Amino acid sequence: MKIRYLFTIALALISSAATAELYKSCNIFAGQKISCEEPYTRKTVILDRKLYRSCNIFAGQKISCEEPYTGKTVILDRKLYKSCNIFAGQKMSCEEPYTGKTVILIVR
Repeated sequence: MKIRYLFTIALALISSAATAELYKSCNIFAGQKISCEEPYTRKTVILDRKLYRSCNIFAGQKISCEEPYTGKTVILDRKLYKSCNIFAGQKMSCEEPYTGKTVILIVR
């Protein structure tokens, strides 16, 4: 019985470690992720509870978010990173694939 219990705990730990998510600053070329740096710390716009919001990120983890965002930001749109216009947290329109740096969620 103890072995089964320990195995279940070990499996749970492995499962949660395998799906760790961190926000990182990444280099994007023609809409494709090229490389990423260490976990991000600062404010950025992210998708949070189905709306784009300006959120505080510390060591790659979301700490807090503000009201829905209005402005321009880089998001994943149809499998490419693009500069998009956001109004009240909703995507309105996007431009051609983005080249530059942006913060994205990396799932390990």
